[in-house]
Amino acid sequence: MLFRKALTLEEKAKILDSLLSRPEAFIAIYRDKVLYASPGALHKTGYSPEDFDKILVWDLIPDERMSQLTKEMVLKRVRGELWETKVYPHLPIRKKNGEVIYIYDIVTTVKLEDGPAILAIGIDFTEEYLKEENLRRERTNQILSHISDVISILNQQGIIKYISPSVKSVLNMDESAFLGKELRVVSSRCLKGADIEKLEEVLKEAFENPGSIFSTTIEADLNSQKRYFEAYCHLPEKWKDVGLEGPILSLRDITEVKSFERKLLEIKYYDVTTGLPKRALVIEKMEKMLSITQREGKIAAVVVVDIKNFKKINLLIGREAGDRILHRIAQLLAKSVRKSDLVGRLEGDRFVIVLSGLQGTHQVEDALKRIERITSIQVPHKGVYLDVEVRMGVAVFPDDGMYAKELIEKAERALIMAKMQGKAYSFYSSKMQEEIERKLALKEELKKAILNRHIKPVYQPILSVKTLKPVGIEALARWIHPKKGVISPAEFVPVAEESNLIITLGYSTAEQVFKDVSKLNKKGIRLWAAVNFSPKQFFDPNLIHRLSDMAERFEVEPKQIVLEITENTTVENPEKAAQVIKSLKNLGFRVAIDDFGKGYSYLSYLVNLEVDKIKIDRDFVVKLSQENGYKVRKIVKTIVDLAHSIGALCVAEGVENQNVIEELKEMECDEVQGFYFARPMGFTHLLSFFGLDASAV
Repeated sequence: MLFRKALTLEEKAKILDSLLSRPEAFIAIYRDKVLYASPGALHKTGYSPEDFDKILVWDLIPDERMSQLTKEMVLKRVRGELWETKVYPHLPIRKKNGEVIYIYDIVTTVKLEDGPAILAIGIDFTEEYLKEENLRRERTNQILSHISDVISILNQQGIIKYISPSVKSVLNMDESAFLGKELRVVSSRCLKGADIEKLEEVLKEAFENPGSIFSTTIEADLNSQKRYFEAYCHLPEKWKDVGLEGPILSLRDITEVKSFERKLLEIKYYDVTTGLPKRALVIEKMEKMLSITQREGKIAAVVVVDIKNFKKINLLIGREAGDRILHRIAQLLAKSVRKSDLVGRLEGDRFVIVLSGLQGTHQVEDALKRIERITSIQVPHKGVYLDVEVRMGVAVFPDDGMYAKELIEKAERALIMAKMQGKAYSFYSSKMQEEIERKLALKEELKKAILNRHIKPVYQPILSVKTLKPVGIEALARWIHPKKGVISPAEFVPVAEESNLIITLGYSTAEQVFKDVSKLNKKGIRLWAAVNFSPKQFFDPNLIHRLSDMAERFEVEPKQIVLEITENTTVENPEKAAQVIKSLKNLGFRVAIDDFGKGYSYLSYLVNLEVDKIKIDRDFVVKLSQENGYKVRKIVKTIVDLAHSIGALCVAEGVENQNVIEELKEMECDEVQGFYFARPMGFTHLLSFFGLDASAV
């Protein structure tokens, strides 16, 4: 092979001049604006050099996504961060008259005297591209017009950019009714709100998990006919690279399948008289509910119900009237519980209710009383009224059993006991008795622990967001049992709250906090301490006197003590809470609302409470660092702004990494605490944390 010597500058100039003068040559040099355009480029686009002085390069591209990518590419090349040559096979360019042409474009970065710029060399490929695109579209439409699914493509804003011709045969609607319109708007014509939310949920999941397929079943009302569709949503992993603007959504008509399934279910699983699930379906659903309850660490109650003296009533009024009573009682049972609970019919006049996701047996008691009240009815018969009442037996998950059948059996035994004792309801006894004995024993040990000072406060520092220096501490009660070790507050606090021990425990903890704050003051560490107060203690008539006495005895300024109360405390009795807070503030004490956002979050009461601080519930703070935390960020920012709007400081607890600190700083949150800075520690360790000699205490 022969190699020619390098071209001279004169030869290069002639070749370049010949290339630039060719009418089909599309050559441009640009940064954010075009610096030079060849005659061919000017001719093809219809712009003049003066026009290019006023137009940003990426604004020439009609496709929004490609325009943004072009902008990012241009800025990288101009900054000298990108030098490689890249080919764009069909780059769309908007002409001056609004038409779009497609260029086969080769782009690279070149060095000019005043810095990097972009050199683009291309040819007009519009005719070939449009022929190829039209042919592809025709073939696709031919295929899609004969399928039974409706396939659509949406952009990121939920606008329908494409819908298959099969929409005519499946939905009896024209493509024009969908194209360019928002999915929510179009769907609202034939879908209910819940089904629209289902569609939006699968779209959201597809965006969050590219490469996966998500599905849901929706119910549509088309021409006054109820139709069912299975909706599938998929977003390819590299969807932008293949030119997609968003996910692919397909609908498959499953109306006939649903109808057949429903008939089978009604025959096999549902009672004809009451419409309630039969025993087999109850057990199946119950097992799922129990599994969820176990994962959540909560309890469930299985309540077996029957109608008092129903056999006598049935004989007296006849079977048909008896069935009406069964139907009425079934309705009342369903009305007396939550939608998330389960009501079924076991046999005869015997029903079953499953109450899941409960915090404690007190909630079971509340539900039983409500059921008893609602189902107590009178039935007219031959000029008199017959009293219809129910009896109930209860088994509690997981204490009384782990499985559905076992719990139903034990609830039935408890029902027998209720009948024998003449009570409206009775709990399965053995486990319940053990629980009572355990709580009584724990209560006695708790009394001794308070008396012997085995329950002591530990402290977690609270820091200023601006300086990241400690400004306060939060006191948390810890029970160090001489034999059992550390007993969780989640175990002993509920026992204390069920009795007046919570008041004794609260003041014991508060007194130790006053002592420790006094010691810190004497060592030159002046900061405030937050102490948690239960509703019973907060509304205790002696609260003001006791706290004032402690402040005087230990020479602690009241402003150094912050009483932390939950939202529920203020909601239970807003007027009284406002009075207590005002009295505390008159003496100089400060008040904070703890775990804000976890409870009722009634905003109306905040204005009258004059609280000093609002503490964001740690669940929100922890979720700030998660990938999909954008919604949580909005909530946290709203809480921060809300606190500031009422003149309160905002505290975030549960901070575990630097990124969360930066986000909270950006939101103008005032104070933070969490494991990232320090775990709760005893007083001696707290002194070491502040660089003081702990041995002198």
